[in-house]
Amino acid sequence: MAVLAAVVLLGGRSEMIRGLRGDGRDEYWARMDARASLFAGMTLLGAVLAMYLWEWAHGRDGFPYTALGAISGGAYILALAVLRVRS
Repeated sequence: MAVLAAVVLLGGRSEMIRGLRGDGRDEYWARMDARASLFAGMTLLGAVLAMYLWEWAHGRDGFPYTALGAISGGAYILALAVLRVRS
């Protein structure tokens, strides 16, 4: 973690590192951040669903994954409501 922190702190010439740090954020980086967040969220949701189905197929209830799925669904609905009110 210390090496990663040093790279981010000292890597000022790299456009990628400046974008991750937040230096000079513009519409391009905001769109890239939104797409990356969407990809990460969908990957995590797919993994939670797959793990739930694995547990269920092996005769277990898959409760931790059910709870994570419910939390992510609730967060999605809340985000839609907040974005709708703000727009």
